Amino acid sequence: MTLIAGFHSFGTPTLIGDVMLTGSGGTFVHQKKVLLIHDNFALAWTGHWVAAASVIRTLQSSLSLNNITLESVREVLIHPETSNLGNVEVRLIGWVIDARGEHCFLWNSLYPGKLYLEASHCDGSGELTALALVGTQGLHRKSPTGPNEPDEDRRGALGVTTNLMAYEFGGPLRDRGDLVLLTKFCN
Repeated sequence: MTLIAGFHSFGTPTLIGDVMLTGSGGTFVHQKKVLLIHDNFALAWTGHWVAAASVIRTLQSSLSLNNITLESVREVLIHPETSNLGNVEVRLIGWVIDARGEHCFLWNSLYPGKLYLEASHCDGSGELTALALVGTQGLHRKSPTGPNEPDEDRRGALGVTTNLMAYEFGGPLRDRGDLVLLTKFCN
């Protein structure tokens, strides 16, 4: 399963990605697909690894590390020198935290002129499974007035990744009952 996902885990921006890359002839290689570019900017990628490397290098060399904003990331990504990747495709999900807030975005090289901003994004063959776990709004407390629990954000993200690994090794979720572990773990 290929998956990158960005979502809030009980108020904390969270980014996950698989580590498998399919090579020529169906071989598999381990490749890190989540990167912390700066303290306020992280991204995950899926698609053609050479294209991803090119886009990431361009972002790293073009952004002013003293002032990374959603708009500065957008400007680099939509620039033709960044987005003209020929017939290969790359998709990015990222978080930018700037003076205007926390921004989860999706960028697809096939539609390079647009950043898609939502509360959460999932992409890859595991997209529907991840959406079943995190929803379109991410993980939130049942009661917004309830007390914060220590490490609640980490436990939520760990619950999601654990369930994704169970799916990877055990097969598709058969019904919502498979999500009981996550529900009990996160609440």
